[in-house]
Amino acid sequence: MEKLQKRLFMGKVAPSPHEDAEIPRDRIPWWRPIFWSGLFVVIQIISVNALALLPLLVLALGLRELYIRIKGWHRPPNSLNIAVIGGGWTGCQVLGKFRDLHVNSVKVRLGDAP
Repeated sequence: MEKLQKRLFMGKVAPSPHEDAEIPRDRIPWWRPIFWSGLFVVIQIISVNALALLPLLVLALGLRELYIRIKGWHRPPNSLNIAVIGGGWTGCQVLGKFRDLHVNSVKVRLGDAP
């Protein structure tokens, strides 16, 4: 280091009173390892609980699907009154889907073209 200083400044550098001092190291706060350990424990608890509750979630979804299949329609499709506003591509597609479901009471309202 001294040779580099002499070469750069041609030997005209005054010695610093802090040259012999150590470079200060960053101190780790006392709580940081505790924080990371606690975070690791919390993540482990959440993941174990999620894995334990996963079969219950699958069971609940299966029971819901079974209930929907057994119960069927809330109302018969022929008793529905449906209005499709707009006769664009989306309106025509929705109208076709309702026709596939045998819903015949569909009313279409066409707007004025700009």
